[in-house]
Amino acid sequence: MDNSTKIDPLGFREYDARWLYPEKINGEGIKSVGKGFGSQIIKKIQNPRVAVGHDYRSYSEEVKNNFIDGLISTGCNVEDIGGYYKELYRHALNYEITFKDIFIELKNNSSKYPLFSEALDDIINKIQKFYFDDENALRKKLEEEIKLNGSPENLDISRDYQLATGKIISSEHRRKYIDEFSKVIINIHLSRAGTAGNEFCKIVENLKDYTEAAIISPQELPEERLEHTSQYDIAKWLDAECSQPLSSYKLKSEKKFILKVRNYNEHQMLEEVGKKWTARNKNLFYFRQVVSSNHRRFIEKLPERSPLPISKDDLSTSTVSSA
Repeated sequence: MDNSTKIDPLGFREYDARWLYPEKINGEGIKSVGKGFGSQIIKKIQNPRVAVGHDYRSYSEEVKNNFIDGLISTGCNVEDIGGYYKELYRHALNYEITFKDIFIELKNNSSKYPLFSEALDDIINKIQKFYFDDENALRKKLEEEIKLNGSPENLDISRDYQLATGKIISSEHRRKYIDEFSKVIINIHLSRAGTAGNEFCKIVENLKDYTEAAIISPQELPEERLEHTSQYDIAKWLDAECSQPLSSYKLKSEKKFILKVRNYNEHQMLEEVGKKWTARNKNLFYFRQVVSSNHRRFIEKLPERSPLPISKDDLSTSTVSSA
């Protein structure tokens, strides 16, 4: 096994980093990037917690786990936040609600959360058969699968995740799942804070609307722009890596935020080529081919409004109006 580190330096860009995996960067390279990132954080923040998410491509979890290994090696604490509900989860994390807490709540009170319980049970049942005690057991299963179906493609675990996620974020189902996830974190918080959780719950209600607007379904051509109104400055909160509770960013009056689709032409292409595809095939193509940053809308940053140019005539007046 090759344990050498491979990192194409051209993958580093002005605002982000992108590589073809594993052609341009390998697992050891990802670990090194995580280590470099973590070493910079440790210099500025004591006992830092770093939130890490991923999409549902076949290699995403492997990339994420290598990056996490690099972070942990520097002393960073890591929270794995997944992807689609990240604002809701970051809000919960500000109040010490972790994914472990969420899964314990789902497990212990499954009757309260029927949608997630059904989805999790379905995934668990499908994936359990893919765990093997040793290499011989895996080889035997591969031989059985090829003999039965002509190929081993049914052993593709990531496909089950992709199809399940496609349902969860579809326009038909996503609000129901968002409501149920929100119910989970609200119940956890109220069990700890009692009536003191009113502000927490109010923010959850607003983030539910934000999350629904941000998520893009693989089954339809999305609107390029949507408006979201909030009494909290979500943009500044996200820019600050959600390091403080969103309640710290409360505004004097409500503000409109524009949620925009990144690389809209990619979604137009998917709509065109997938006209005759089944929902299943659309989901698989979406999670494996569409860049993960295009799976959700982002908050468009508008330029600050500046005063209009002043004419010579204006200089004779005692006041000047600004736009």
